[in-house]
Formats: sequence, structure tokens, C-alpha cells
Amino acid sequence: SSEELKALAEQVQQFKSMQKITEKKETTQKQEASFEDDDAELEELSDEEMSALGLTQREPVQVPDIAPQPVNAVPEIPEIPAVPAVPVIPAVPEVPMASSEDVELSDEELSALGLNPVAPVQVPDTDPQPE
Repeated sequence: SSEELKALAEQVQQFKSMQKITEKKETTQKQEASFEDDDAELEELSDEEMSALGLTQREPVQVPDIAPQPVNAVPEIPEIPAVPAVPVIPAVPEVPMASSEDVELSDEELSALGLNPVAPVQVPDTDPQPE
């Protein structure tokens, strides 16, 4: 009878596990059905209801038939006119530097040019004085 009890207990375990699997399947089917119901509700909305919700009516999308363009169909670029040549500026002739001896303007000439006559500058003797 102990063997019969073991066999019976094993059968009960199998039945319980089968029952759990069946419950899971039923739950999954119920969820799938509720998803389908949601989809069905969406499809049952009238055009007015859809627009009231801010949704647009579903229309089949028309994809335009775009023919492939040949590769050499690049538009021609107009030629750019040549830039006119820049005229050559003649070289400025070199002016010889005037030495201090060459410049001897009188006080009248300096004042006529708006310059003040320069008094001769006294350069101090910087040689060290012998002590």
C-alpha cells in the first residue's frame, strides 16, 4: 500500500503541474484576446471620432515610382569667365637718403613748413672723467 501511495502522490504532482501549465496557457490566451480587442476598438472608431482625437485616417501610402537616373546626367557647369589681368604697378624709384649735411633749411623755411627751428642739441660729454 505504501507503493500505491507513492504512485498516487506522483500522479497528484503530475496533475498539479499540468494544471499550472494549463492556467498559464489560458492567461496568455486571455491577454492576447484583450490585445486583439484593443485593436478592434481602434478600428471601430468613426472618421469623426478619429479626427476628434487628433488622429488621421489611415490611407494607403502611395510610393512614387522613381526611375533611376543615369549617372552622366549631371548638369553642365557654366564656364567661369577668366579674371582680368592685374596691371603691373611700376616700381617706385629709390629716393637717396639725405645726409644731415644736405638739409640746411633756414629758420624762415622751417616756419613756412610749419616746423619749429631746431636749436643745436648739446650732447653731454659722457666720457668717464679721470679721478
